[in-house]
Amino acid sequence: MKVQHAQDLGNGHSIEIGAATWDPSDRSVRNRYQTASGGFSPHSSSEIPVDDLVPLIEFLAKHDELSIEQCAKVINALSVSILRQAGK
Repeated sequence: MKVQHAQDLGNGHSIEIGAATWDPSDRSVRNRYQTASGGFSPHSSSEIPVDDLVPLIEFLAKHDELSIEQCAKVINALSVSILRQAGK
C-alpha cells in the first residue's frame, strides 16, 4: 500500500489511506498496528478496499452492532464530508 494519509490513534495504532496493494488505481484503507521493530504486522493490520466500507457499515447498522454514539460520530463525519465535497 502506498500511504497518502494517516491518522495516529495512539498506542501504536493508526489508520492509513492510499493506493491499494493489489492495484495502484484502487483505493484502500488499512488498520495498522506497529510492531516493536517499527514495521507492522500484516496479520493484525488488515487492508480493505474503500468501496467495501459502505456495505460493511450498512451491515453493522442492520444488526445494531454500532452504539448510538458510534452512529452519531459516523453521521457527523459523513455530513462534514458531504458539505466539504459540495463546496468544491
